Amino acid sequence: MKEYWNKLSFGEKAKFIFFAICGLLILIFALLNWDKYDLNLIFFKVDLPVTVIILISMFGGYAYGRIYYGWVKSRKKDKEISYLKGELAATREKLRKQPQELQKQHKKQLKEDNNSEEDT
Repeated sequence: MKEYWNKLSFGEKAKFIFFAICGLLILIFALLNWDKYDLNLIFFKVDLPVTVIILISMFGGYAYGRIYYGWVKSRKKDKEISYLKGELAATREKLRKQPQELQKQHKKQLKEDNNSEEDT
């Protein structure tokens, strides 16, 4: 263990100490709040320690946040995909019309060249 500690940089040691202190504080909090309370769910009642109730709430909130974030992110992607499909269709239409316009410009240029040759 001493070799591992000596290999760590100052920043890594500071992180290790910080998280060790946080872990110790969480453990103290959990032990101080180990009183049991009745948790009334829809169909039944459960007698759980406050710490467990807090952990369940934290994990439930985390899961809800991940699900909601995924839903919002997919909605944004769907909107962006729809927008890009519209842009792609407009670009394709523009490219499809472009050769026709180039042909018209070419014919017009040829007529102008022919007219200028006849005038001279």
